Amino acid sequence: FVDTRENKLVAAALPALPADDGWYTTDIAAGMTRQLWLGLHPSVAGRATARVIVRQGQQTREVPFEVDIVPRELPPTELVCGLWDYADQPAYGLTPGNRERAIADMKAHHVNLAHGLRALAAVPPADGVDAAGNLTKPLDFSRFDAWLKLWEGARYYQIYLGVVPSSTFAGLKPGTPAFTQAVGQWAAAWDKKAVGVGLTGGRLQFAFLDEPNTAEQYAISRLWTEAFKAGSKEIAVFCDPQFFNPEAQAALPAAMETWDIICPLLFQYNTTAAMKAAVDAEVAEDKQLWFYQAHGPNRLFDPAYFRLQPWYCYRWGAVGQGFWAYGDTGGAASSWNEYVATKGVSYCLPYIDAEQITPSKHWEAFREGIEDYQLLRLLATCGASGQAAARRLAEELTTTTEAVTRQDLRIPWQEPTPCATADEVRLKIYDEIARAEGR
Repeated sequence: FVDTRENKLVAAALPALPADDGWYTTDIAAGMTRQLWLGLHPSVAGRATARVIVRQGQQTREVPFEVDIVPRELPPTELVCGLWDYADQPAYGLTPGNRERAIADMKAHHVNLAHGLRALAAVPPADGVDAAGNLTKPLDFSRFDAWLKLWEGARYYQIYLGVVPSSTFAGLKPGTPAFTQAVGQWAAAWDKKAVGVGLTGGRLQFAFLDEPNTAEQYAISRLWTEAFKAGSKEIAVFCDPQFFNPEAQAALPAAMETWDIICPLLFQYNTTAAMKAAVDAEVAEDKQLWFYQAHGPNRLFDPAYFRLQPWYCYRWGAVGQGFWAYGDTGGAASSWNEYVATKGVSYCLPYIDAEQITPSKHWEAFREGIEDYQLLRLLATCGASGQAAARRLAEELTTTTEAVTRQDLRIPWQEPTPCATADEVRLKIYDEIARAEGR
């Protein structure tokens, strides 16, 4: 058990046990129990038999088990997955000492979208643009190039600009002809750079505003995005609108027209009919639908918070997902001591300190959910019947668990956890694949 900032103990951390000549050692307090999680790495298909031997002093117990290995390799994830890691600079819980380890850890958990901050965007200084909005100096892409090397192999890269209503571009006010000219030229330079590094077709993304939810923010978003898209054809524009402000709802459709990726909060999409209708109307016009969640403290949530979102992605046709945030420790130097999280609650998925990354049940649930999604995609390759079965099973899992979640995954730890229901439906996916392949 590890305590939290909220003074509630959770049994979520999964530290690796030290190994010595094939034996793994752990301490269990007298009268207590401890869970042991096993990681299996099969190399051949078929039924494998094994045993766990537990030894204490002179006493020995054996626990036999069998595992059926499906004769199909899980394909690389097609779901876009990002965690707002901001590894391009020391941010939140990421440090020079743990950053490379953190990136490797994210890749091992199917994260394929790297997130970076404004410093990567090569925004020109005020003296780099003339009064008419023409760029007068070449853009400096050196930080961007270093970021690509740091996050080598990601399928997608997204830069957050941090625009607010008072923001200007090199001193030029949004909506003016000079602003439109300058942003368009900046975008064209970025398009050329994207082509040069092979990030075409939306693999490079810009996010101008974060979680806009007022009419003013929606209007500002449109000004920036329209000016940018006048110069760029290869870079996708991402936005994560919120729907808390009824007075702003009428302004949302016009803003969404300019976005390529629309990423609402999952619970708002599930529970707010007006937002779902507005988003679906835009997605039907060849936009991408993603979902995200940004709630905390997530260590107090059941791991289903992370496990089930990919099932909703499949059910509703979303092609991307995100969670805030891989490294947000709430300001604490270590996830192992959240008492000093002076900036707020922790949103971390693993346990992080300055040098080490330790997995958690929530972090493993994140990986399991993505693999569930890929199994549904695999089933959908088995002809029309496989596609119908995948849709049916995704709806079955999400509707069944809604008896507990009420369409909002911010639920406390449950017994049994909805993750157990996901495990049961996953077995049905295996059965459907075997049936489709005549096995």
